[in-house]
Amino acid sequence: WLWLKFSSPFGLIGARFGWCVIIWSILWCSNNILRSIMPETRSLLFLIITFLLSLWGTWVSYNDLSALFALLTIFFIIKSQKQFCTKVSYIYMFIGGAFTGLNIFIRLPNLIMLCFAFIPMAAYILSEKRFPHTLIYLRSMFFLLGTASAIALVLVGMKLSGYLPYYLTCLSEIKDLAQTDASHHSIIALLTLFKTDHIYMYSL
Repeated sequence: WLWLKFSSPFGLIGARFGWCVIIWSILWCSNNILRSIMPETRSLLFLIITFLLSLWGTWVSYNDLSALFALLTIFFIIKSQKQFCTKVSYIYMFIGGAFTGLNIFIRLPNLIMLCFAFIPMAAYILSEKRFPHTLIYLRSMFFLLGTASAIALVLVGMKLSGYLPYYLTCLSEIKDLAQTDASHHSIIALLTLFKTDHIYMYSL
């Protein structure tokens, strides 16, 4: 909505330009993430697939923004892990957490991304290197601190702009939908869809 309002003088071209910026940002993040965990030839294949899938969209949508912010979160977590023994790694975890906090406002189910705070612990368990446990917990804390800071910043912005009551009303409506069994967005329906999608994905 904000982008469409900002780019309204440019009409359809402005809307498409915003979509292009998001898609190319997704490809840039994907490229950096994939190159850090697999050979370039294989990462290039995944990039081509990502690009072809992105052609389905033509405008700025919450799905594209949600994917971008999730990738940015992963990007900064990986940068933090690569510079584990430096102080800047805490800053990267904070930034990754901030993108998670912002992503919650793009799509509420992105709350599940809070699980990313446990990535340093998982990496420690899988790694042969051993560090003081305090370093591991601090990274998780900085991630959650970044998330909380972003959420607080957005809520303060909503309060100052007068949008907070509308947001709280929307949350109340979402809660009612989640508790309605006949709704396509009920908790049972979404969990069922989540299960079937993952069964299908692992069967490929």
